[in-house]
Amino acid sequence: NDAIHHVTYSGDWNISPIIFLSRYQKSYWGPVGGVQKITFGEFIELDFVGMVIEILRTIIVSPFRRIQRLKLKKYNIEILATNDSVVNYFSKTSKSQYCPNLIIDLNKKHTPAKNRYIFTSGRLIPLKNFKLVIRSMKYLEDDIELLIAGEGFLKKQLEKLVAKLDLQSRVKFLGELSREKSLEFLLKSQVFVFTSIRDSHSWSLAEAVHCGIPVATLGTPGNLAVLKHGNPSY
Repeated sequence: NDAIHHVTYSGDWNISPIIFLSRYQKSYWGPVGGVQKITFGEFIELDFVGMVIEILRTIIVSPFRRIQRLKLKKYNIEILATNDSVVNYFSKTSKSQYCPNLIIDLNKKHTPAKNRYIFTSGRLIPLKNFKLVIRSMKYLEDDIELLIAGEGFLKKQLEKLVAKLDLQSRVKFLGELSREKSLEFLLKSQVFVFTSIRDSHSWSLAEAVHCGIPVATLGTPGNLAVLKHGNPSY
């Protein structure tokens, strides 16, 4: 069985060695997630340098995207997709196959703390969309807190938003946590919130679903795949 396995979570817009394969070699590319372009909302959140980099990346990578799609149609290459957006993009050349995270060692039970709080985690960057969950706190009962784990360049902006909404006593930034500490907060939370607008496969969401914790998330292809396959009894 002369098959080549390419292990990557890169989306189709990234340059991949797949374009250099022989057309006579049966090959597999995956797990592949994404196929979701940067949104306008994310783009305008970037600084000038970030915008320039994103524009250049799009210009440079676009030709490679066309080559990759052409190869998938004519070559003996099979895509292992992590969500439906990949399947739809590559059409009949793709094979949908959910690729679970390495979370089989998580056997701890969900035991909500008496002090009710929502937990969320991730890099403090535009695509994680933390502004949405912060704004939502205005509509929840006053005794519910929001704990945000993670670091990123948007932290000061998010802190300003919290102050503007007068939520300083209810929204707390925990900074970067170890996986063990993050799981501790997760298991004691009332709800795990994941507001990312284009993650192809979220590890943190998969952990929450695996542990049977209630989640609130956006219906992106990647998130729906995690909800569907992450825990059969969920």
